[in-house]
Amino acid sequence: MQLLFTGMIFIFIDFSININTAVIGLIPDFVGYIFIYKGLLELTQESPHFQQALPLSKIMIAVMSVLYAMDVLSITTTSRFLAIPLGMITTALALYTIYQIVRGVLDIEISKKIDLFGENLFFTWKMWAVFTALSTIPVLIPGLSVIFGLLSLIMAIILLGTFYKTKTQFYAQPKNPTHETNL
Repeated sequence: MQLLFTGMIFIFIDFSININTAVIGLIPDFVGYIFIYKGLLELTQESPHFQQALPLSKIMIAVMSVLYAMDVLSITTTSRFLAIPLGMITTALALYTIYQIVRGVLDIEISKKIDLFGENLFFTWKMWAVFTALSTIPVLIPGLSVIFGLLSLIMAIILLGTFYKTKTQFYAQPKNPTHETNL
């Protein structure tokens, strides 16, 4: 879970330096997806949702690496017709990757009978997904895009905070809990 959390930090937080038209990401998304991939590998036995997210995280490592290189080479900033569709596609893939992780947490709660704040995590993911999707749609009304973008940022921060509680609770559980049996 720690690797998933670290990966989410890299994905949700974006610091970059702009030099002319080049954008150099200081916290690259592709690094976040490497952490996510490694975290999913550790948890594949816990839920099929983690297994389903593995190929997608590999794709995101490749795609986000290419996009990072394109940003550094000023290709995406000078080519708006390329940047918008790529942004929408990567946003959809990111939403689905995090969805699979959240569903995996819900599976762990059921199988291990522990509370990992899964319902809160799922609700927060839904709100983040809605605001993130809405921030990409209103091309005709740019002001709405900014408002939804800010709401998406707020929900991403809340999602990170909730996932932090989830991972902390996950590691607080005994490795091999004894289950009571009724005879």
